[in-house]
Amino acid sequence: MRFLTASFSLLAVLLAPMNAQAHFVWVAVHQDGEQRVARIYFGESAAPGEARLIGRIAQTRLWSRSLIKPTTKLKTKSIVNGERAWLEAAMSPASPSVLEADCLYGVFSRGDKPILLHYYAKSLNAAAANLRKLGRATKLGLDIVPSITPDGLQLKVLHEGDPAAGCEVVVMSPAGAKTQVETDDDGVVWIKSLVGGRYAIRARVAESKAGSYQGEQYENIRHYCTLTLDIPPSLADASEKVSAADLLFKARQARAIWSEFPGFTADVCVNIDGRARCGKINVDADGKVTLKGVKLDEESAAVRSLQSLISHRLGSAEFTEDVSYADQQTGHPLGRLIKLDYDSRMASTYRVKGDVISQVNREMGGGRFTISVFRVHRNKENKVLPEFYNVCFWNKDGALRSSTTAHDEWTRVGAFDLPTSHTFVTGGEGSYSSVWIGFSNHRLTDRLTE
Repeated sequence: MRFLTASFSLLAVLLAPMNAQAHFVWVAVHQDGEQRVARIYFGESAAPGEARLIGRIAQTRLWSRSLIKPTTKLKTKSIVNGERAWLEAAMSPASPSVLEADCLYGVFSRGDKPILLHYYAKSLNAAAANLRKLGRATKLGLDIVPSITPDGLQLKVLHEGDPAAGCEVVVMSPAGAKTQVETDDDGVVWIKSLVGGRYAIRARVAESKAGSYQGEQYENIRHYCTLTLDIPPSLADASEKVSAADLLFKARQARAIWSEFPGFTADVCVNIDGRARCGKINVDADGKVTLKGVKLDEESAAVRSLQSLISHRLGSAEFTEDVSYADQQTGHPLGRLIKLDYDSRMASTYRVKGDVISQVNREMGGGRFTISVFRVHRNKENKVLPEFYNVCFWNKDGALRSSTTAHDEWTRVGAFDLPTSHTFVTGGEGSYSSVWIGFSNHRLTDRLTE
């Protein structure tokens, strides 16, 4: 693997795409003082959604199940807090329980194809007593059944009681890392590396089935099931049992890189603080970048970021075991701190959480910098493409020189994840700058015709 250098140009690797926001029904347990309450959310994750939309899921049915009471219906009320809202119901504090919800949303028109949307939601604590008896829903048409095993977390998707093969499953970890996979022939996906905290999981099954609902015609049915799963740290895969070398090796192997890259061309536009210019970009098999029609200073932040964006996708898999844990702390939100013992000149350390390098720390040029990754995206091979990150540079005296927040988007072309946009905003030392670089009409070089 090629290591990051001090230049800002090497920071662009740490971003990946963010999809347009979608809405799903989620249910979760919230501790309100000494009282536990059940909350129903409508949004992309298990968090309060837009207040203006909460009325659209007012018809949601909610119940709890426990070993004492098989089914208890819960009455909800709308709670509005500024621009955010949710449905809420009081819960019994007695025994471990699972929450389940059903919402027949209605007909939704996307283009000229009306779709009937049916949402299902479940909330479960993985440490609850007799998880095997509470883990499978009793009345949900689409269900995600979790099991904690020595090999990690198994998720089995059932549609009308049968395994849902080839079903899309999206898993968001407590740190915000997002993984999208498909179930196997048994309707199963696995999460091998666990951390303690709340996982937000959703599955989708589509049916080519026409009909009508409340007088509206639809051509297909789309079922979504969400699972809010709380995993105690005691059940998670403790990274302190893994050597620093093994943990870092796993994270490096998880990076999405361009293997046997042929090069590509694309249209490109660069917008720096509102001044836009467009042209063509050519990237050859060695990663050399050539711009046509776009005149930029070779030393500009936009050019350096663009070159870095390409070079980091060509990273090698080189590895040395000359690394060690820098401390004994295991509860840091960004994971274990690993010291690169061979790199005393730059005093490099990484933080690794699961299979993601979540932070890079280095000394350089009389100062230092820290890159902190807040969200990553998984490609179809489950490899990591970073999504959001922040980078801070400090002077030698410890004063903050600059802070940059950035975001990248990618598209799949053949076997390669190619950039569609790179956006970063930098402030510091009395300056502020916003840069957006957009790519379109990608073509792999080996597919070009004369």
